[in-house]
Amino acid sequence: MRISSYEIILPLIDPEEREIEDKTLLVNGLYGSIDVVDRDVADMLQAGEFTGLSVPMRERLAARGHITRRSPEDELADVK
Repeated sequence: MRISSYEIILPLIDPEEREIEDKTLLVNGLYGSIDVVDRDVADMLQAGEFTGLSVPMRERLAARGHITRRSPEDELADVK
């Protein structure tokens, strides 16, 4: 399991242009998935520590394309 090659992790900003400290925005440019997760989830993704995620969270992130078992080439082949 690895983070998608097309994953973008961004701070979540409120309407007053302030960062929401405990939340993070996950964007997958290949699949068009946009999700808000707790900061600790994003930290685990960036560290490659997927075993710390709950099974339902791992399944959701995989279903949305944020994490994958596919190679970068195989990921790209899925959308062609």
